[in-house]
Amino acid sequence: LYLINKFDMVLGLDLLKAEIADEIPEEVKVMAQKRWDAKQARDWAVADEMRNKITSLGYQILDSKEGYEIKKI
Repeated sequence: LYLINKFDMVLGLDLLKAEIADEIPEEVKVMAQKRWDAKQARDWAVADEMRNKITSLGYQILDSKEGYEIKKI
C-alpha cells in the first residue's frame, strides 16, 4: 500500500484519494474551506490562523490554482 501510494503521488493518478479523504475529520475540512475563502478575500490573518490550526491537528494544506488538497502530515 505504501508503494502504491508513492507511485500514485508521483504519477498523480489519485488512486487513493477517496480513501484518504474519508480519513480527514470534518473539523479540518471546515477550517480548510474557511482558509480558502479567507485567501480569496485576501484576509491573510484569518488564512494564516486557519493554516496554523490545521497544522497543529496534523494536516497540511496544498494549494493549487483550482483549490486545495488536505494531506495528513
